[in-house]
Amino acid sequence: MHIVLVNSEYPSLSGQGQGGIATYTYTMADALKSQGHTVHILLRQGASEDQIPGNCIPVFYAYEPPAGFIKRIQYRFQNDPMHWEEGHARGLRSKLLKLHAQDKIDIVEIPEFGGAGASCTSPLPFPIVVNFHMSSALVDEINGVKPDKKRLIQYLFEEKTVKNACGYRCPSEAIHTDVVKRYGVDQEKTTLIPNPVSCRPFDVIEKLHTGDVRFHILFIGRFERRKGAEVLLKGIKEILRIDDNIHITIAGETEFDGTDIYRNAIERVLSQQQRQRIWFLGSVDRSKLFILYCRSSILLAPSLFENAPYSILEAMSAGLPVVASSSGGIPEIITHNTSGLLFENENKDSMVECIRKLYTQREFGAQLAENAYNRIRNNYSPEIIAQKALSFYESIISQK
Repeated sequence: MHIVLVNSEYPSLSGQGQGGIATYTYTMADALKSQGHTVHILLRQGASEDQIPGNCIPVFYAYEPPAGFIKRIQYRFQNDPMHWEEGHARGLRSKLLKLHAQDKIDIVEIPEFGGAGASCTSPLPFPIVVNFHMSSALVDEINGVKPDKKRLIQYLFEEKTVKNACGYRCPSEAIHTDVVKRYGVDQEKTTLIPNPVSCRPFDVIEKLHTGDVRFHILFIGRFERRKGAEVLLKGIKEILRIDDNIHITIAGETEFDGTDIYRNAIERVLSQQQRQRIWFLGSVDRSKLFILYCRSSILLAPSLFENAPYSILEAMSAGLPVVASSSGGIPEIITHNTSGLLFENENKDSMVECIRKLYTQREFGAQLAENAYNRIRNNYSPEIIAQKALSFYESIISQK
């Protein structure tokens, strides 16, 4: 089978690391290629190909101007970000058709976020499937952002990608519920397939979860409201008061849209001594991120909503105990008191008590981590998920 996976995201502003869309795309591409299939990964021109598996083929697509002289002139002199996105969507379609002419494509998978598939309207000689991550509309909704006219246009642009699809993949029931309500997608064309994650990169790294007097709490992700920055802000003093050996590391962007409000707010509420126990690393390269998982004591994930977050999946793969909010798709991954600890969404007191429990009961935390690791190996390995994806692809192709 010739499969094309589209990675529509850029790396972080610092140029380091990658987000969940890229992590999913590269992990899935590697698994599909390992099972004998031809896999092309399409990326925007300018994106880094450092993390692309060596056995997969990267292809870059670029901005394509609109047809017609007048439109080209209008677009050149109008400073509208949507023109840039629309141009890349046209470029993606053209690149796919060119690739198909060279080597027949069987199926193309595109994320809904960013609207990369907005120009992939029918007729096309291959089916398009959408893999749902989190739409811009949902992200803004959770972050409490009131959309302006341009943002509403972005929502509609992403919706075009959804409407162009022949089938849909949802990594969680939580996101499935949202997209059925938001886009009215046909439930019969929607399949639940978890995100793949491999334990192998973590198995070769020495674990220091219990070998340090310090208790290292790790937070991974863009430091915004959706990721639980506000919840952490409200509970951070109580967390640090549990014991002086508790330290918190925040790995992820803290400055975006010209602000770093949550980082500044945390630094203001803490004493000088407490501030010395908080480290803001910014975006972290993935190779270093893997080491962070293995050298930490617990992962803290206080998100207000998640689909199927790689931070949690990777922490479980690293044998790291997880404390997370019971939001979105997280309870589908973690069973409370068995493979991690869940606290009530946005409840900072519950969050603090979960952390206290793992700090005082290290053996219990180790058991949670072992259970979580086994759950990942048995249910989320790339080999298992690739087989589910192939069955999904075959069902879509048979309907084309």
